[in-house]
Amino acid sequence: MCTARIRDQWGSFQEVRRRHLAGVGAERDPAEKVAENILCELFTGVLDWTTEQVRLQEHRVDLMLCRGGLRFLVVEVKRPGSFDGRGSILRALTQARGYAVELKVDRVAVSDGCVFEAYDLVREGLRPRAVVHLADPEPAEDLWWISTRGIYRMPPAKVTVPNRDLADDGVLHPKYGLPARCFAHVGDPARPGTWKLPYLLADGSVDAKRLPKAIGAVIRDYRMQQGQGAQRRGDRTGTRDAGRRRGAYRSDAAPGSDPGRGLHRPARPPAPDRPCRRGAGPDKLTQDLLPRRVRAARVRLN
Repeated sequence: MCTARIRDQWGSFQEVRRRHLAGVGAERDPAEKVAENILCELFTGVLDWTTEQVRLQEHRVDLMLCRGGLRFLVVEVKRPGSFDGRGSILRALTQARGYAVELKVDRVAVSDGCVFEAYDLVREGLRPRAVVHLADPEPAEDLWWISTRGIYRMPPAKVTVPNRDLADDGVLHPKYGLPARCFAHVGDPARPGTWKLPYLLADGSVDAKRLPKAIGAVIRDYRMQQGQGAQRRGDRTGTRDAGRRRGAYRSDAAPGSDPGRGLHRPARPPAPDRPCRRGAGPDKLTQDLLPRRVRAARVRLN
């Protein structure tokens, strides 16, 4: 039903979008409010969000989709035509991601009224949800994943935007003095303490000194390294016992000494089979060999 609504309302949305862009004077650039009006028409006219569910300028967020008291999407809006390359889109995504982490929202989107891109926040970075060109004559099928019926579902797997692409090059690691793009693992673009395994220099060339360690850490996971460490600790612990075993069979042992002493303890002699009359307690040897619970049970029976 929502897919049919998107196809039916896409033509009227294109007309409303042209009017919003044409309402700006030729002597100045379109303002950010123009892009907000275009997105409001997209969410309420093409998709099935209501006007009350589209929040504007709330918690420093330009636009946010809410329903039933839950926040589903944080949208960072820029003025029309401001996305002139991939770098400008990534900078807007970084800003939207910061708001989403602060508000505990799992989805972000950016748009300038011409391009609309939505992503899911995952540990590795941003997983694409919908990438739509709003000027296309035909609607994109990815818009369904932004509707009220698709916003909470998981879209098909696509290439994830890594965290190191979202970090600002002006932010450097406090220890290595390198930006996030020089690290193989970037946990949080805004927290340099989560950047691990540097393998590039500041100019983008390969760091031949640190590259082998980074490759080894990627190929062997940390569980294997812990297992090897535990095995090494076990070897050190067992050195004493192994030395005893080796020393027990040394050819230069003291004369008259038993080379196998300490390896085998003599077995405890079995308890003699003595008849025990009912009503009489066991003798002292049997009493010492019986467990405590068995002795207590016999006392109760007697």
